[in-house]
Amino acid sequence: MTVRIGIIGAGAIARYAFAPGLAEPGSAAARIAMPDWYHNGSPNAQVVAVASRTRAKAEELAREFGIPRVYDDWRALLADAEIDAVCVTTPNYLHCEMTVAACDAGKHVFVEKPLAMNLQEGRAMVEAAKRANVVLMVHQNQRFFPVHEVAKQILETGMIGNVLSLRARWSHAGPEYWSPEGAWFFDPLRAGHGALFDLGIHKFDVIRYLTGKEAAEVSAFTATLDKQIQVEDNGVAMIRFTDGTLGVVEASWTSPPNENSVRLYGTRGYLQVGSDSAYPLSVYLAERPRDVALLPAGEWHENIFVPRVPAQSATGGMFRHFVECITTGRKCIASGEDNLKSFEIALAAFESAESGRSVKLPLA
Repeated sequence: MTVRIGIIGAGAIARYAFAPGLAEPGSAAARIAMPDWYHNGSPNAQVVAVASRTRAKAEELAREFGIPRVYDDWRALLADAEIDAVCVTTPNYLHCEMTVAACDAGKHVFVEKPLAMNLQEGRAMVEAAKRANVVLMVHQNQRFFPVHEVAKQILETGMIGNVLSLRARWSHAGPEYWSPEGAWFFDPLRAGHGALFDLGIHKFDVIRYLTGKEAAEVSAFTATLDKQIQVEDNGVAMIRFTDGTLGVVEASWTSPPNENSVRLYGTRGYLQVGSDSAYPLSVYLAERPRDVALLPAGEWHENIFVPRVPAQSATGGMFRHFVECITTGRKCIASGEDNLKSFEIALAAFESAESGRSVKLPLA
């Protein structure tokens, strides 16, 4: 079965992620993808239409990726009976309306993060997908990074003991450096918030994915320290999890070069992802374990374990996973329903930053 897909939005994320991620595997179109997103096209998928209110941008994307149909009205795309699923790659304020309408039209949906602008919208999107019995997947691509998949495998062996604290950070120079036309990122009416919404949401999500822990309370600070914009360019959130674990998530649009890191501190050692340029993943232990049979392949340097990280995701990547969820009924790794919990952490962080008080979860 070939899943016929329409893309709503023709900006940078559509060009560098969604269109190549759904292209023929191994093709020139698939290789346009950003190299650190670990996908190379999807079998059983065909992008058949693209919609953008700026028709010229849609036509440009269609020419580059061989997409046969172009719409300048996203509602017309949803009315296309030959489309099975849609990807919503528009600014944040449009996610809810487009996703709910797509679900109501019987289309499966892969929506860009953050899920929505507020909790009511997020819940409405999840309910619409349930009502229509369609897949709703959120673009939480870090769950599909091979380095995170291997880290999760190591954590599940108990190698570093009980994780009691953690730190995660994603920072770079800002969206204008990879999406020059993306001025909407700095508009609170279209984006909602800034760096902590754009980057922090990924780290809130990936620490839940890695540890299986859920947040109980959030305290946060946000600030606009360097850019002349109306949303935060830096944010820090402190999290207390339901089991008492403590964590810190940092996001910044003002600190090049890119840092995308996680550190998990356990009772026997700690695991770090992306903190050391020489090793994408490494485990530091107080004592080298005797039983290493359950560990992935790797090298030991005294009490430091450096696992081998595959070049591709074990799932084949997020876009192949989306297509498989539609064609086989496979449980979605990054479903809208699950992502609501990551989204709530972000919303609690902004509520805390605005009120000056910690905020307990779940939100009302």
